[in-house]
Amino acid sequence: MSRHFCLPAILLAGVLAADSSPPLQAAPPAVAAPPVEEAGKVVPIPPEQRRVGRVDITRDSGKEYLVRQALQSQVELQLPNNTLKEVASYLSQIHGIPIHFDVQGLGATGHSELSRVSASVSGVTLREALKKVLPKGLGVVIQSDGLLITSAREADRALYTRIYDLRPMVAAGKTPDELIRKVTTAIEKEKIEGGSIVHKDSMLYVKQNQTSQDIVLDLLIDETKAVLKAAPPPAPAK
Repeated sequence: MSRHFCLPAILLAGVLAADSSPPLQAAPPAVAAPPVEEAGKVVPIPPEQRRVGRVDITRDSGKEYLVRQALQSQVELQLPNNTLKEVASYLSQIHGIPIHFDVQGLGATGHSELSRVSASVSGVTLREALKKVLPKGLGVVIQSDGLLITSAREADRALYTRIYDLRPMVAAGKTPDELIRKVTTAIEKEKIEGGSIVHKDSMLYVKQNQTSQDIVLDLLIDETKAVLKAAPPPAPAK
């Protein structure tokens, strides 16, 4: 469902002065990803995901899963001349995730929570909307409990670990080493020092920055979809 936001700047400031209002609770996902600590017990991709072409191969914690779900939701924004604080407050309430500011990081780029933005975006995900709305030099870091708006430099340097389920691909005959080589090659230009790629029990643990993680996710989803497409259909129930 698209989210539409179009209020005059002055009226919006009054509506969103309610920083004290608790953010809305996110609706539970239709197919919740299991917690990281239960990654070894995850069941294979369910049939409903095969039918709609949706492939979920990540194993995020419950809270982080909600944050990533929010980033993939569709959003429409009409910003006549609003502060970053107003925009963040609105998006936080609509999507049910906290959005914080790294005051020092913003200051290093000459911005603050009161920096004003004017933009019009529609038909895009929240992730893409933030890229278009945030002033040049700013970026977003995914945290376990929400989003952090900081400098693009700091956002690109932030390392975090994601777990990817390789079992559908391994079951189809691909080896973990083959997949690790593909991942390593794909992120060669974007990766930063301090990261790592570890394979254990058909799970791939990737510690890298946001840009690299996006590349890994797209690559492994494409590989998984190819495997599912080539697999024979399940036998009809008797």
